[in-house]
Amino acid sequence: QEAFKRAKILCDQVNEGMRMKENSERLEWLQIHVDLHTEEKALQEKITFNSLTNSVGPRRFLHCGVLKKTKSEKELVGFLFNDFLLLTTSSTTFNGHQFSFDKHHNVNLKLYRQPMFLSALTLGPSVRKEEDTVGFSLKLGDTILGLDTLSVNDKTLWNSKISEALSSFAVNEKKFLTTQKSGNIHAYCEASMGSQEQKTAVVTGCNPHWNASMQFLIKDMAQDILCLTVFDRDFFSPNEFLGRTEIRVGDIASGCEERRGPVTRTLKLLEAESGVITVKLDIQMF
Repeated sequence: QEAFKRAKILCDQVNEGMRMKENSERLEWLQIHVDLHTEEKALQEKITFNSLTNSVGPRRFLHCGVLKKTKSEKELVGFLFNDFLLLTTSSTTFNGHQFSFDKHHNVNLKLYRQPMFLSALTLGPSVRKEEDTVGFSLKLGDTILGLDTLSVNDKTLWNSKISEALSSFAVNEKKFLTTQKSGNIHAYCEASMGSQEQKTAVVTGCNPHWNASMQFLIKDMAQDILCLTVFDRDFFSPNEFLGRTEIRVGDIASGCEERRGPVTRTLKLLEAESGVITVKLDIQMF
């Protein structure tokens, strides 16, 4: 019985290792064969397929296949990941045959449209009014995209894979928020005092002006500390940590008492090569 349990554990580990290897190989294949350069300006960020996602851990390839737009019958190749759906056009016409990494390893692909994030995606029925065995739709904001699969089985598989991905994303999104660097800056500031936490809006640019007003309840004037952390909001990779700083509430109180009103402080960002943050602070006694 013990030997059987250990053998099963070993078998599961080997299978998981093979799945991870296959996942990595497919992500690397996509990095080579999907032309991202022409769309980088529109994307505002470089996509590295084999990397951490923004909020659900390592990127995982889930499903792929040939699709057609319901109205125009334009042929597409779709790739589903655990954080977004990618629709591409191919240099090769498939003529009703299914895409395969093994059979079509020399195919070159281009983005058909910007990636569709699972956080904002809804799966729906066919856009055709009559009964449809191969069609389904995707809703992103106000846009509804009608798509056809190659067969009834393909439709069942796509519906299943997308539904599972949406469900898993909703469950796992809160678990995997970490940090990584990127080019353009879409900065926001996270302010906290103990368990109290507030965030500014995201502002684009190297010198963001948030002009955000926040209030915190002071529990201990001598011990409480206001912590400020700045992040770069990314989309295809985790949010990037840009620096942090802190100031004791007792120091704020002393400054306000001395000036008999609000004080402005410019604080150096720690754990960063450079950067400062300017805040206006005041304390109201009740």
